[in-house]
Amino acid sequence: MTVGELMGKLAALPPDTPVLVTGYEAGFAPCTLSVEQVQELDRTSDGEYLGRYVMPAEAAEELDGCGSDWLYMVGRELPRRVGEPFRAVLLRREGR
Repeated sequence: MTVGELMGKLAALPPDTPVLVTGYEAGFAPCTLSVEQVQELDRTSDGEYLGRYVMPAEAAEELDGCGSDWLYMVGRELPRRVGEPFRAVLLRREGR
């Protein structure tokens, strides 16, 4: 989704409509919004539970194999960088 697509969907809603995101395990929760640099990674199918995008510093650690040990405990291949870092809108659960 892009900012334009999001704005189009939000345009018809009253301004006081809550914005929620999925909860930690179930339900929905209030969220925060930030604009951050992210890097897309091409992960093997073993990494499908991980998001496609990470902060550039985290991407650098994963790409050189120095990321969290648990990422590689099952013989997973290192991810591959896709393109260059770019700015994105991030919606996160409050408190994250």
